[in-house]
Amino acid sequence: MTSFQDLLEGDVIAEEIDPDARLDPLLPDEQALVERAVDKRIREFRAGRHCAHRALARLGLPLTPLLNAPTRAPRWPPGVVGSITHCAGRAAAVVARASSQASLGIDVEPDLPIERKLWSTIARERELAWLDRLAPSRAGNLAKLLFSCKESFFKLQFPITQQMLGFEAVELQLDEVLLAPSGVFSLTILHDLPSPFRRGERLVGRFCCSSGLVRTAMQLPASGPPW
Repeated sequence: MTSFQDLLEGDVIAEEIDPDARLDPLLPDEQALVERAVDKRIREFRAGRHCAHRALARLGLPLTPLLNAPTRAPRWPPGVVGSITHCAGRAAAVVARASSQASLGIDVEPDLPIERKLWSTIARERELAWLDRLAPSRAGNLAKLLFSCKESFFKLQFPITQQMLGFEAVELQLDEVLLAPSGVFSLTILHDLPSPFRRGERLVGRFCCSSGLVRTAMQLPASGPPW
């Protein structure tokens, strides 16, 4: 699995690009959203919108500005769900018809270790203990994977719950699967949220660590939770 298209099932459409590659220009209303931003933010924003427009075009939708809701999350066209992510060297967007998928959440990160002193900001006590048992050469990168899995869940649940969550709200199932280059991850919700994201519910997603990048993805089919 080397792309978001590999990580998602059904009729989800994924587009990825290097933010420094040749990009479509922002539409005027989109440009206004970043007119005061620094160059790095503009490049990442433009790359994300580029991917989103390409994916929406593959759904058969006309080119229209993809603006932000008051929460700063993308405001997708009616009848469409999606998710955008970007980091140094990669930007991606995934979209699907709302009749097929209720929500999508993706995240991409450089596959670089997180410093030990920062682990407590993203990990619960049991997760910290697990990281501390790993070889130091692996633990920092596994902390990055843990971070990314939680980010994908936060993006998945937000369009439905409209709730901003801290990293303590979910806990990963810690097993040998996470030590592989790719596979299925599982996390448990430890925070009271509306259905289908109830406390105690265990959710699954997919991950891939390759070519210097960590990709994670989750999806909620319109027909109901796949977990």
